[in-house]
Amino acid sequence: MSRILLLIPPSGFKDGELEEAKKTLSGGGHKLTIVSDRKSPSLGILWTKENPQAKLSDIKAGEFDALLLIGGPGASYYYKQERAHSVMREFLDGGKPVGAMDLAVSVLARANLLSGRKVACWPLEKKLVESKGATPSGEGVTIDGNLITMMQPSFTTKFLEAFSSKL
Repeated sequence: MSRILLLIPPSGFKDGELEEAKKTLSGGGHKLTIVSDRKSPSLGILWTKENPQAKLSDIKAGEFDALLLIGGPGASYYYKQERAHSVMREFLDGGKPVGAMDLAVSVLARANLLSGRKVACWPLEKKLVESKGATPSGEGVTIDGNLITMMQPSFTTKFLEAFSSKL
């Protein structure tokens, strides 16, 4: 099955999104590697502790088949992280599936990786997404080629089905 890289921030990830992704994707037989900018435990918004298996700086995109960006307010940590942007670019340019959950969509926008794309995003992020050349779909989940995006956590199950279909 697929080797999937799950990127979480050092703190402030959406606990439910990560837990449901782990359950659904590992249950589908996929190998998951959780990565963050730090190797120390990451803390979710509901106090879930997650121990990243690797640091982002040690990741080689060629060793993975897909990338999943977990959302939450902590995703903003990656707004200006060039290493994270570089990894995201490698996956997208390589035609590999990239999934972005809720506020993680704005990370892709700030990395200038959404130009010409149709995406699901939080209504408050609509102007940002448009300013980066993307078209907000207004839908809960949007698939545009190898990019799968989600507006908000209530669409997590539907999003993971769409992401899994690309693996």
